[in-house]
Amino acid sequence: MYELSYAIKNWAEAICLIAIEDKKEKEYIEYSEVILTIFRNYGNDLERILVKRKSHIDEMTIKFIDSSFGKYIKEKKLVNALKLIIDNNLIHFIKVIFKSVLKDLLLLQNRVEGTVFSTYELSKVDIKKIEDKISKKINLDVKLINVIDKSLIGGVAVKVQNYFIDGSIKGISHDLKKSVRTILDRK
Repeated sequence: MYELSYAIKNWAEAICLIAIEDKKEKEYIEYSEVILTIFRNYGNDLERILVKRKSHIDEMTIKFIDSSFGKYIKEKKLVNALKLIIDNNLIHFIKVIFKSVLKDLLLLQNRVEGTVFSTYELSKVDIKKIEDKISKKINLDVKLINVIDKSLIGGVAVKVQNYFIDGSIKGISHDLKKSVRTILDRK
């Protein structure tokens, strides 16, 4: 397990170094987001297609990667990194690798990414207001992704780095139950 986490860390660092050396951090941030979106939406199918069955990836797989990812990712070095990751049997960890790349490159620019959970899709204006408030609180530029979570009942919850702010009805209800139990336990 240690070797695997070491390999994942090394891949993320190597991709970040390429971005920094080529002075293309912003592009690599955008491409990492594209790769993460593709693998969130089609990861299981892609893993079935791209799992290496031979000692090296074959020409057909290389062409598939070039045609599939090449139209979204214009950085040849990044497409080649994807091929090498797949060739090293790490396809199942592409999301972990690119989440780390994204996090590290954003931090270099004094930015962080987080998630705002809500029961319905928030407007860009609402997301921007939340981003601004949290940015001021943690002194970093925050970019939030909206994730729908019907279990919240209402309100929003935000997770950024080690911060979790729960303003959902579910969270408030949970806190209220906890407070009532504490009071009852004292008696």
